[in-house]
Amino acid sequence: MTSPLVGIDLGTTNSLVCVYEEGTARPLTDDLGHTMIPSALALDDEGHLTVGAIARERMAAGLPGLARFKPFMGTDRTLSLGDHRLRPEEASALVLRELKAMAERRLGTTVSEAVVTVPAWFGEPQRRATLDAAVLAGLQVTQLLNEPTAAAIAYGVEQGDDPQVVGVIDLGGGTFDITILELFDGVVEVMGSTGDTHLGGEDFTDALIRGAAEQARVQAPTDGAFRAAAEHAKRRVCSGGEATLQLGATTVTLDEARLRAWCAPLVARLERCIREAMFQAKVRAGGFDRVLLVGGAARMPLLGEVASRLCGRDAELAGDLDHVVGRGAALQAGLHARHWALSEVLVTDVLTHTLGTSTTRSHGGMELYDRFSPILSRGTTLPATARQRYWTLRKGQTFMDIEVYEGEARHVRDNTRLGQITIDDIPENQDDHEAVWVRFTHDVSGLLVVDVEVESTGKTHELAIERTGRSLRPSDLEAARRRLAALRIHPRELLPNKFLWERANRLVTLTSGPLREHLDHQLTAFEAAMETGDADSIDQVRRLLQRTVTQVQDELGMEL
Repeated sequence: MTSPLVGIDLGTTNSLVCVYEEGTARPLTDDLGHTMIPSALALDDEGHLTVGAIARERMAAGLPGLARFKPFMGTDRTLSLGDHRLRPEEASALVLRELKAMAERRLGTTVSEAVVTVPAWFGEPQRRATLDAAVLAGLQVTQLLNEPTAAAIAYGVEQGDDPQVVGVIDLGGGTFDITILELFDGVVEVMGSTGDTHLGGEDFTDALIRGAAEQARVQAPTDGAFRAAAEHAKRRVCSGGEATLQLGATTVTLDEARLRAWCAPLVARLERCIREAMFQAKVRAGGFDRVLLVGGAARMPLLGEVASRLCGRDAELAGDLDHVVGRGAALQAGLHARHWALSEVLVTDVLTHTLGTSTTRSHGGMELYDRFSPILSRGTTLPATARQRYWTLRKGQTFMDIEVYEGEARHVRDNTRLGQITIDDIPENQDDHEAVWVRFTHDVSGLLVVDVEVESTGKTHELAIERTGRSLRPSDLEAARRRLAALRIHPRELLPNKFLWERANRLVTLTSGPLREHLDHQLTAFEAAMETGDADSIDQVRRLLQRTVTQVQDELGMEL
């Protein structure tokens, strides 16, 4: 049996896995019936690693855990979880491993390949770290797909053949992307794409916390319980209501005006990204047929207002807001497999970061080193090829290094170095500077080929950079596998019970009086039933506890 065609949306706050089968893409669920898995890790009281909903519950109760590690992908940052030290890609690998196991349980077969989405504005280090995470999770990535492009695929495949210019604006938990595309005759053509890898819904929550703390003249709390309360308050305010936050002895009232003031710098960053994408795609306000909002944080009215004003058309929430990126990834997996139902769909993408080389320039008798010379510019439709002519710095020079960089900065030291070709066969008997032609060729799969031709001899040198290759050495990967294997995973069949226990345990701390006593009594009975191992007893007590938990949540205004 062939491996199922799955797509994974690896998010900052939540992640999900979708499968393509029988002509459609659909999200899969965990043992709780949830499609969205929190991208969070925690250790339970016995030292077992918990991933997802249970981890989020423990963090909301103020217990240690890890979340929001996606923005640190591709960095040397070390994350601490109890006695464990994890790299960001190792933490992401645990989330991917959970999604893989969840898909295998639902589909009843091994899942070994996936299309995984990344923010369009992820650079080479972040993309390589994402691939390292997949390797550690036991997955082979057939493609890293830009998140807004994935949303565009899901939308485009389902919209038919009517020509349209569509803006897809994706505000997730930790990243922001906008992609402008044209749909025509089964083609999904990306015209422009830009974004910010450190701007998401969590940053708006941070702004709310900072603003409230400044108003109360106290230090901003950092515990998970307060953050959960702040997130809930943000949602209430975004829904048009008011909310309060308790900071020490001060109660801060939150309303829309305060939230807008505190988030003004973030809104300015959203605006800058949207303008850049429109400039890149050569689309003016009013030139859109539709503007779609996707991502978990896209429900904030602020985003819709900014998008509508700049794009000249009312922005609308995508119908399947939380799942559209994952479904697009699964559809792309079907395209990779040349599935018959997708045979007439063609997807193009654009280069999200400029590629070039390092040069030395002369000006006023001075030699200026470390200068970036672009060859393939961001926004270029892929596949693409371009070449530039360069000369040796000195007459009679017999060698030169062609270094390859990714980025937008004028100085290469501020960009990302991808590789180097050394040309050591330039003729010695030159009377002038030798010229070389440098050609960059980039395909849609992520392969960059650099070839250099010495003009006087016609000799060529070639460097192939697999931009979807791994960055960790085999020994590093093996060491990481051992570290992850040492973390004990809680038995999966206990997930519904464990989640309900965590939720009820947290609610006990938020209630008082007879209600607390009643909840504590039912929780104790549930614990006793689980100790017996009797499935019927556990099921009976769980139903009673679930009803009480739902009642308490409704009274407190909490979301499950």
